[in-house]
Amino acid sequence: MAGGEFLLLSLELFVLLVMANGVPVVVARLLPKYSDWPVDAGLTWSDGRPIFGPSKTWRGLLSGTLACSLFALWLDLGWLFGAGFGALSLLGDLLSSFIKRRIGLDSSARAL
Repeated sequence: MAGGEFLLLSLELFVLLVMANGVPVVVARLLPKYSDWPVDAGLTWSDGRPIFGPSKTWRGLLSGTLACSLFALWLDLGWLFGAGFGALSLLGDLLSSFIKRRIGLDSSARAL
């Protein structure tokens, strides 16, 4: 793979990552009450804190995965690659939220 092709692929993957995490935020602002069911169904962990928190919704998982699928299809990377990339990115985000809840950080808090 030539240097230019590698740079282009890196940029495409970066845009997919931004879409996976950004599209759910945009969709939540456009459709605030549509399918805003929390992934954790409002359940709590043994520590009494939410599993993921109310901002992790099925709407976000689906919209981020769908956006990545369509963008990857447009890039000729394949919709299945895009769906997998988006889903794995958002699952990583869920894991991050789970860890933040365990250490007592709020949903919007940043954790390094």
